[in-house]
Amino acid sequence: MALAAAGVPVVVVCSGDYQQQQASVESSWLHRRSANYQASTWDYDSICSLREEEAGESNDPEGESEAPAAPREIKGRHRRPSFREYLANGWVTSTGPLLLLHALPAAGVAAVGGDGDRPPTLVELSTIFRLCNDCASHEAESQRGDAPSAIACCMEAAWCAGEEHARAAVVQGLIADTWKVFNKEMSSADQSMTMANLCRNLARIIHCIYQDGDGVTSPTHRMKRMVKDLLFNPVLF
Repeated sequence: MALAAAGVPVVVVCSGDYQQQQASVESSWLHRRSANYQASTWDYDSICSLREEEAGESNDPEGESEAPAAPREIKGRHRRPSFREYLANGWVTSTGPLLLLHALPAAGVAAVGGDGDRPPTLVELSTIFRLCNDCASHEAESQRGDAPSAIACCMEAAWCAGEEHARAAVVQGLIADTWKVFNKEMSSADQSMTMANLCRNLARIIHCIYQDGDGVTSPTHRMKRMVKDLLFNPVLF
């Protein structure tokens, strides 16, 4: 009786179709909620609706152009993109922009571009991040069946002779070329030196972490020793 007085529908099923009674209650609840309902970012219903929209877009070839970066990466599990397509989306999902989003305000940099203007150093840093991560984690992610990596997309190219060829092209070719462009942009006076230094230091950290394998999920003995020497072991004179 207390629930009924509070406006909550109470259904006592004595006979008849239980599913019909349940559907009636759910319909009434949805109708009352929709009057002042505002979905939050991580609301369960919002996630379900996004999942339904993604399912519809996967059957509509014209609906893929406006998809954000993360859903495009998820779709890559079902359709392997070309290397160019992967890299155009992969730098966004490398978490490089996310790390800088927290670091820049703390360093006193209020804003980074506007109206879709992306600083070149941000793009190059995130590209280095993505390529180094993919080179280190390609084998493990392939076994888990994760989204395609840069190595996997590179192996699909007609000129690629296999995984070792793809690794050489990515590590010795593209990563090195990106570092050259990055260093050239560092000397430009068109951006904040604070931001440029943050990008440079983060790129160095990322390259060091992934140089001998995935130093985040499966760090090697050398990586553990480097961290201990840097943070814990005393310096002897």
